[in-house]
Amino acid sequence: MRDLTSSHQLAAIDHKDGPAMVIAGPGSGKTYVITRRFARLVDTHGIDPPDILTLTFTNAAAKEMRDRAYAFLGNKARGSTFGTFHSVFYSILKEHFRLSPENIIDSRQKYMIMCDIIRELKADTCDMASLADELLSGISRIKNGLNASFFSPVSGSDVTMDRIYEMYDRKLTAARLLDFDDMILKLKKLFLKYPEIQERYRKRYRYIQVDEFQDINPLQYEVLRMIGDDNIFVVGDDDQSIYGFRGATSGMMKEFLKDHTDCALYKLYTNHRCTGSIVRSSQNLISHNMDRFYKELAAFDDTGEEVEIRCFSGRKDEIKGIAEKMDMDRLDDYAILSRTNRIGSIMAAGLMDLGIRVKHKGRRNDIYHTSTGEDIIAYLKVACDMHSREDLLRIMNRPERYIDREAFAKEGAVLGDALMYYRGDRQRTASIAKWISDMKMISHMRPGTAVKYLIGVVGYKEIDKRWDPLAASCLMKSAERFLTIKEFLLYMENEEERMDRSGEKIDDETGVSIMSLHASKGLEFREVFIVDVNEGIIPGRRVMGDTDIEEERRLLYVGMTRACKKLHIYYIEEEHGKRLIPSVFISEIHPLSSKKV
Repeated sequence: MRDLTSSHQLAAIDHKDGPAMVIAGPGSGKTYVITRRFARLVDTHGIDPPDILTLTFTNAAAKEMRDRAYAFLGNKARGSTFGTFHSVFYSILKEHFRLSPENIIDSRQKYMIMCDIIRELKADTCDMASLADELLSGISRIKNGLNASFFSPVSGSDVTMDRIYEMYDRKLTAARLLDFDDMILKLKKLFLKYPEIQERYRKRYRYIQVDEFQDINPLQYEVLRMIGDDNIFVVGDDDQSIYGFRGATSGMMKEFLKDHTDCALYKLYTNHRCTGSIVRSSQNLISHNMDRFYKELAAFDDTGEEVEIRCFSGRKDEIKGIAEKMDMDRLDDYAILSRTNRIGSIMAAGLMDLGIRVKHKGRRNDIYHTSTGEDIIAYLKVACDMHSREDLLRIMNRPERYIDREAFAKEGAVLGDALMYYRGDRQRTASIAKWISDMKMISHMRPGTAVKYLIGVVGYKEIDKRWDPLAASCLMKSAERFLTIKEFLLYMENEEERMDRSGEKIDDETGVSIMSLHASKGLEFREVFIVDVNEGIIPGRRVMGDTDIEEERRLLYVGMTRACKKLHIYYIEEEHGKRLIPSVFISEIHPLSSKKV
């Protein structure tokens, strides 16, 4: 049992009745406060555990809080509810509708449906994963009654987000599927139509606790208040609100105070995680945000090395610089955080090339879901007769062979169909014959060699100018572990099935953790490298206005406060021959910040 409980933590833990808000800075013990308060409600105040509902946003956080509550109380905690908004709302809906887990779409299904829509729209993108994420975010904003700015995935077309939403909704309806936003809307309608059902849950959950309250969106908040609004205890940090693409805003905490004028307010400003230098540097950054609660954060441990801010000529040198800092005997202590999963994939590939083990925590193995990656997988399927008609249509003109879709008009089409379709056309048949010859050669190759052949001989370096050689090495490294192409393709199919329902890849291996800044929230590491802190990356190119800039600043702040002992912030001078400049955030962290390599 920890013995460092502060007077501010004790005050929050002792809160019993009425609304309350805890503003909890990074590493200030918010989970401890929530679980300790739960124990106090049960043990001291005699509240029945089933009367207490504790909500958070991830299964891992819910499990941690549940485990801590049972550690404090043992079987006395039985009957309590610790869960995500998703799981709790689903359990309520299940009592009143014929729903099963098969009716709830998971992250992988959503992604695959959106990829189908992108292909139907004939959108030519080199980053399928990022485009799918962007469109799913737009759909979520529409469902939550928020503005989704016009976005056309097809250059020069008039396709709008509303049109894409209609396509997505039709596919879900046809498959009898609901996503999380649908569940919230359905629950709201249920309570409005049947007030007696709403009242049942208000009586059932007399005390509500909400973790990570800054991540709530207006619709979730509205339904939460319908369940209970009297004894509601929320914990959050507006400086860590980074899910604007889901409709969450840092202003929700101020909204709570407006709605609850009698709200008790508690402040946890001592950081028990980070050293003093990390706390000061992160405060330098976040203090530039205007729309926030003012905080005077302090480190419990005021020692530690200064934050390293360093410039590299390019990404290869950046990766080499990271590798030189690492102790190979404690790779699990390190994390590399990037703005996008694409950059993370490049980092993973570069470190793998240097013989360093990595754990790449992406929602998918994004290298396979770039346009080029999916093309190469389609080529391998065609070479091994494991293809569909869609695979042939995908690669028939990559590189350009001037083949019409009618050449593969029927399901079960094979390469020979194109020869028959163009018989008499010597130039076209010669191109197709070369394609067939390439496929026969590839079918006898080891997977790694086959990928190299496709990139080098078939010509992918010329087809996709944005194909990164470091990223390509990640795909080749993966393929080289297998003896046959069929084994590699079967492994790829199994990888899709190994995604859990939250969309995260299951990975028990050891190594350097590599993830996006968004994925790092809630985690901590002894030593953290934040890479490519450049204009156009963080903040991103599409950032417009103060609201977007402030969220990007919060995102970097979250990444910085994941570091316990050492923090490195790196930026580069060029990418693919294009000159880059350091992020405006660099000078905000430290005005004298450039050490060039």
